[in-house]
Amino acid sequence: MLDEKDENVLTVIRVMPFSMFLFLTYRLLLASFWAFYFAFLGLLVLDIQNYSLLEKIAYSLLCSQTAVAALLFVVTFATNKIEGITLIKGINFFVVLPALVFFIDSSWKHIFSVFPFYWTYKAMQEPNFLWILISIVSHLIVFLIGYYVFSKKME
Repeated sequence: MLDEKDENVLTVIRVMPFSMFLFLTYRLLLASFWAFYFAFLGLLVLDIQNYSLLEKIAYSLLCSQTAVAALLFVVTFATNKIEGITLIKGINFFVVLPALVFFIDSSWKHIFSVFPFYWTYKAMQEPNFLWILISIVSHLIVFLIGYYVFSKKME
């Protein structure tokens, strides 16, 4: 999408007979699909935890939410490919940072709860409907904020 942004394709799409929402939905679903595929493949091949097949699918779906939020963030704030790559590196840092929860055994680990990814890790570490629900809702909030900012910048 950064190539399309650089080449002003997004400007052309605004005057096409289909909406920017439809185009963005297509791109976000594509990113979500590939993120799901690779997360599922990672859980299937590495088999670090003894998750059932259904749990692997569910956790892969939770992990794929991150790709949608990251894509929206990068496309919204990066003006070119170099900035996009830099933002992706920064996003990767903040995605991996909450994984420290697995290694910290003090009350300081709750400081990471501001990151939506923390709740995904928490749900994978301690399977619980509440953690899964919080993970989905927190990613949904990040997505809605990202979509709102993206749509404002595209106006």
